[in-house]
Amino acid sequence: MNTNVYENTDSETITPLNKRRILPVFLLVGLYAASTAAVMSVLPFYIREMGGSPLIIGIIIATEAFSQFCAAPLIGHLSDRVGRKRILIVTLAIAAISLLL
Repeated sequence: MNTNVYENTDSETITPLNKRRILPVFLLVGLYAASTAAVMSVLPFYIREMGGSPLIIGIIIATEAFSQFCAAPLIGHLSDRVGRKRILIVTLAIAAISLLL
């Protein structure tokens, strides 16, 4: 009787994470999260200064969250087909450009 829950095939090998390869990914994702948090914490004050109401502030912040919610399954499916590394690089580049604007 085989007690293995997961069997490896010839094409699949489980290897430990290579810290040198995964550290840049964690740093980039962390930098993105920190920059998004910085923008989102200042954004309500900026919108208010430009004459926006609390309703407009809420709509803008909710739109950002809703767009992430809707894009996550699509980006996940695309990363399964194209490759996670390519998608991560492209999405982080788009995020960096949008934060610079």
